[in-house]
Amino acid sequence: MKIYWTLFTLIVSPWTFAAEDNWKFSPGLLYTNEKVYRGALVWPAPSIFPLLGISYKRLTINGPGFNLTMPWSKLTFNIGVTYFDDNPPLIPLREHHKDFRNERKSVYDATSGVTWEMLPRTRLSLMASKAINSHNGFYSALNLQIPLIPFVSTGYTLGYADTKANRYAYGPQARAGLGHRDFNIGVNLPFLPGKGMLMARYTISRIHLSTNKNASYVRASDKPETLLLMTTWTL
Repeated sequence: MKIYWTLFTLIVSPWTFAAEDNWKFSPGLLYTNEKVYRGALVWPAPSIFPLLGISYKRLTINGPGFNLTMPWSKLTFNIGVTYFDDNPPLIPLREHHKDFRNERKSVYDATSGVTWEMLPRTRLSLMASKAINSHNGFYSALNLQIPLIPFVSTGYTLGYADTKANRYAYGPQARAGLGHRDFNIGVNLPFLPGKGMLMARYTISRIHLSTNKNASYVRASDKPETLLLMTTWTL
């Protein structure tokens, strides 16, 4: 079953509780000019994804995954489960067919992490994940997000993985180590009509090791630069 049908089932089933104060229902839309996974270009064509999310207090469900946040002083801890596949998007905006970039099986990752708010709106985050099916590899990422001006921030991410996780992301020839580096600049506008929010993010992604750049799921010539636009409303 595709991720989108799973997502729909998870959202509709608890809809009767959404009117209570502790429940929040968040529909939205996401546009991206290309899909990237841990520095690897997965779908080199623009597409749109419908978003449906539901939260209860600190628990958020997004499709077949969930995330639980636990704030403590200037630290925020989180645990959850995420899902990934490299299938064609639900709403493609340009014709493109599956190719060598789409050889991965779907995977669920158990995740945990901590975010430290060093200064107002300046955050240092460490995340670790372990695949619980498919390749069973380990991945971690360190991210620093810094404000520039009101509503605008920039960030830098380093992703590290073991051999299993890097082979899943880049191909059977990949090896363990620093997998990718991402630089981003983003704008968050939290005042759309109807309690809506607009987020725009431009990200430059680069795979780090030459062995991984030339693995069979990617090409050394792939240098993803992703523009993501997302709108959500809270009901």
